[in-house]
Amino acid sequence: MPDGRKVEPDMGRPKEYLERFSLDTLRMVGTISKPGEPLQALVADPSGAVTRVKPGSHMGKNFGLVKQVNEAKVSLIEIVPDGRDGWVERASNVSISE
Repeated sequence: MPDGRKVEPDMGRPKEYLERFSLDTLRMVGTISKPGEPLQALVADPSGAVTRVKPGSHMGKNFGLVKQVNEAKVSLIEIVPDGRDGWVERASNVSISE
């Protein structure tokens, strides 16, 4: 790693509901805001069930950590195998579906 930081997923952390789906099967269907709280995204899984996500939430099969939510997309960092017995971070998005 260029910055010397070792990246690896937290295997001991309890999985969140949306981590059982790959990101390409999830779609953002809207946002919800509450005064004094960060914007939350409404994300639909393949069955159509909607879950709220906010910065700090996890989703996707690659340990995706939500970094930012805006009106158009959820931005996250996934931790994926690097092909050499290690892990690497990869930026991903789940965009609002029109």
